[in-house]
Amino acid sequence: MDRDGGHSRVLTPQLDRDVQSPRWAPDGKGIYFIYDDQGDTKLAYSTMDGSIRQIASHIGSGGSSYGGGAAFTQARNGNLAMTYNTPSDPGDIAAGTPADRTPRVVTSLNRELLTQKKLGEVEEFWFNSSFDQRKIQGWIVKPHDFDAARKYPLILEIHGGPFANYGDRFDTIKQIWARAATSSSM
Repeated sequence: MDRDGGHSRVLTPQLDRDVQSPRWAPDGKGIYFIYDDQGDTKLAYSTMDGSIRQIASHIGSGGSSYGGGAAFTQARNGNLAMTYNTPSDPGDIAAGTPADRTPRVVTSLNRELLTQKKLGEVEEFWFNSSFDQRKIQGWIVKPHDFDAARKYPLILEIHGGPFANYGDRFDTIKQIWARAATSSSM
């Protein structure tokens, strides 16, 4: 918009997601922002004409359901640094350039801890709602050393979406529950 507030326009009308943490690109030709989609927090860039390009995925440590937690910054030359998180990585820092959609993880903050602990496998699944056949996404965290021939207790936690979500990010509580299921299998 103009300085006086006139001539405002929406840059992301085709994006059916909440935009978070918008920041001007160093050259002023676009805006970087974060959004959640199908359980993953992504970093994107929008030009002033509304063209959107995804820069990176697996951003942050919590997604919108936890009030943020995702963070990124950019240098004057356009290089980016961001928090990075996957189901098997509680959090690191990744760096990249706007042209490279695969940022490089530059830290290994939890390597020693993760060599001492076995994590539960995180698996994404989809099913259709019995009410209206809408596609619904789910995640299961299996106990470490999962054995399909055994029975385990199940905790079902229904949560949000698509604007508040769980997803393919590390979740300490779910890992603790999965670990407890190993010791209390039926």
